[in-house]
Amino acid sequence: MKLDFRQKPFTVGYKNSLPFVNIIDHSDPLMRKQSAHGIEPRLLFTLESYFNFTIEYNDYNNKTWNGLYTGIEQGEIDFGIGGTMMTSERNEKFHFLYPHFLERVTFAILRPHSHVNRSLRDMIAPFDNIVWICLILLFVSIFLLNHLFRYDYRKQQTNHHHNLVWIFVQQLLRQPNHYFRLLNFSMKITTIVCIFMIGIVLTNVYIGNLCSRLTLPPNIDLDTIEKFAEECRTNDKIITMGIAHTHMNEIIQTSEIATFHAASKRMIYVNSVMDGYEKILNINDNEKQYAMIGPRERLHYRQLQINNGKSIYVPPNNGDSHFFTMYIAIPVHRTFVDRHTFDTLYVFSDCFFKTRISQHYFLFF
Repeated sequence: MKLDFRQKPFTVGYKNSLPFVNIIDHSDPLMRKQSAHGIEPRLLFTLESYFNFTIEYNDYNNKTWNGLYTGIEQGEIDFGIGGTMMTSERNEKFHFLYPHFLERVTFAILRPHSHVNRSLRDMIAPFDNIVWICLILLFVSIFLLNHLFRYDYRKQQTNHHHNLVWIFVQQLLRQPNHYFRLLNFSMKITTIVCIFMIGIVLTNVYIGNLCSRLTLPPNIDLDTIEKFAEECRTNDKIITMGIAHTHMNEIIQTSEIATFHAASKRMIYVNSVMDGYEKILNINDNEKQYAMIGPRERLHYRQLQINNGKSIYVPPNNGDSHFFTMYIAIPVHRTFVDRHTFDTLYVFSDCFFKTRISQHYFLFF
């Protein structure tokens, strides 16, 4: 039988943390509810519609995360939203709904100004060695064919006033050559086939790849946690930043893993990702260089919001570019006895929920 709360009111405490929660504080609770956006308000809206209960949002932005969790523990609020990381310590004080997001902790720094030095390697790089060998062999074959045709002309005691190699080069460079029409049929076919083969490779493939390599900026080498940690060890100017009063920073600072220790050696705390980005962007070239450590999706979302000539660099999303992975879930009061019913609906309707959440999530971008 479907659970029906009969419009029972539930109180939800929130701390704005995009892309999970963004609620504009209004004195009117209805206006506040209508302004709720993000992954977790969308999830609660779906649960509210299915189980027939009502939600009232309470603003906890002026309090710390511990203040939000204390409110859940003491029964002031029923749910807490803002992208909470599941931990065993927190699970002893309150429960969680089924995890709805996997968040990876990575870093963000100011994209370095790169000075591009071009060399002969850039002219060779568009092709592998085997392609260059094939092209060289094709050019050599033209010389051999030229000598072969010369020998054939001498046997026929015919005057030979044209050079097949020179005709081939002129045709390849799109230059007219009146000797081409004087060639016999076999020489014309040979020249046309060779020009076509080399022309396709050089004009369409080589020039296209070369222009792409010369146009695109070079890749940034700082694309893994190991490289970032090594940069922190060797460069005293790098100051890492973490969000204050979060369990994520406690893990990084108390861990005995070498990369974690190197990244947290000179760490300071900021109140939010945007505060960290402001420090990164407002620094001068001769001063300290700041790097923000935080959840990838929050770093990436704020990165897209920045409209500045300087850009923030977040490493590619792969197994080597994050410190660790954490489960994100909605904390609830321990007396909430219907938690497992909510979990069951979420698990068995996994595709339904995640499709709607993903659609709403991409509206932010």
